[in-house]
Amino acid sequence: MRQALAALCFLVATTPALARADAPPPIPDGGIASGSHDIARTWLAEPTERYPHGVLGDELEANALVVEGRDGAISIHRLNDDTVFEFLTPMLADIDGDGLDEAWVVRADAWDGARLEGYGLAAGKLIRRYEGPAIGKGFRWLNPIGIGDFDGDGKAEVAYIETPHIGGVLTVLKPNGDKLEITARAITAYSTHKIGSTSLDLGAIADIDGDGRKISSCRTRSTTASPWSVS
Repeated sequence: MRQALAALCFLVATTPALARADAPPPIPDGGIASGSHDIARTWLAEPTERYPHGVLGDELEANALVVEGRDGAISIHRLNDDTVFEFLTPMLADIDGDGLDEAWVVRADAWDGARLEGYGLAAGKLIRRYEGPAIGKGFRWLNPIGIGDFDGDGKAEVAYIETPHIGGVLTVLKPNGDKLEITARAITAYSTHKIGSTSLDLGAIADIDGDGRKISSCRTRSTTASPWSVS
């Protein structure tokens, strides 16, 4: 199990791809992630301005998550409420080891801020399979890093940086039913994002010493002025 998890991380497209003509296109600056399991491709669509946060370069966020199954079928999950997908490209990973990928995204609103969610296909429908806790304050964001076995128990956890622009808390969560529960937090001003940037992949996960335990690599912000500091 640990050897299998050693290669487990979020999967994103490395080459440009086009959305199908019968599906809504990706949001501006959004990409298409490609997978090798039941989800062939996934992207965020239907830009909306109903959540004017703007940390990812503009005030356009996504209303819809689009998934193209391995069989070619298109499934769409639309929010159509006060929340948005405050992300650019979904990330694909199988956190529970069932051989089926989840499309991982960040959902946010003006009251509770951001939370991490994983969506998967079930009987041809796109449903939310995992939901993490909201930050608890509006206009607060988190940036996912990836999935791996952080505690060496042979099971995968997910890691993200909560509020990478203010505080920068490295957070690890473990699935419990359909919820993601926080199991560890490291408050040392970590950051994986600069306000206004569309680059969200400034963190990495690796098993450096081969002991079956993953560690997360990201930048620690200086207390002096730098491109990572918040004015």
